[in-house]
Amino acid sequence: LRSCIFIKCVIWNGSNEMILDNIEPILQDECGLVKDRPIIVGVSGGPDSLCLMETLRQAGYSIIIAHFNHQLRPEAGQDAHMVEKIASRLMLGCIIDGADVRAYADQQKLSLEEAARNMRYHFMFRLARERNAQAVAVGHTADDQVETILMHFLRGSGISGLKGMSHRSIIKTFDPSIPIVRPLLNTWREETTVYCAANGLRPHYDSSNDSINFQRNRIRHLLIPSLESYNPKFRDAVLRMSQSLKSDYSLLME
Repeated sequence: LRSCIFIKCVIWNGSNEMILDNIEPILQDECGLVKDRPIIVGVSGGPDSLCLMETLRQAGYSIIIAHFNHQLRPEAGQDAHMVEKIASRLMLGCIIDGADVRAYADQQKLSLEEAARNMRYHFMFRLARERNAQAVAVGHTADDQVETILMHFLRGSGISGLKGMSHRSIIKTFDPSIPIVRPLLNTWREETTVYCAANGLRPHYDSSNDSINFQRNRIRHLLIPSLESYNPKFRDAVLRMSQSLKSDYSLLME
């Protein structure tokens, strides 16, 4: 038992140090963040967003937690309460908001995924303007990058879609000047789970992540495992392709 605990501690500490060692250059060089202005951090209560919150906090950045309750699950209120408690324990500012996403989706003739994203991002960028924040930070991981690229590929995207998401970008639909930053794009989802465990954070499990009614979940649970039967390192291959295409895209734009 002691040996198992020791091994787990070594793994946790190794993952913790790896993320912290790699994150500072990404935060400064790729995301363009400074430490004297606040950052709005979208925190759902899952491992990815909690990992993002804690790495920014430990790196010394000024952060304000933003949580949006989509009101799509019975336990959604518990998630909001949990995020509020974590913020209070760490003495961080926290703003909770929410709305009936399903009603909005029906009204606007949108999918639940798109409606949820629109309402969540409008909330975070509105908060960023109110608090004079330098950026909105979200916990997209390397897994999200692979899934996004596959979604773009299935739609027949060109190089701009196949390069995937960037560490820093402007989404003019939500704000013409405040960027959205994604510091964890090179970090795998399982690493964020280990990081949370190493730092005493207990993420909430979102049951909607298992539903294959959503395209992203079908790609995650059905398509990627199938493709990994052809290439066990399929996710790594897609991530390498993305990084290569970003360089090509940058050269073309110049």
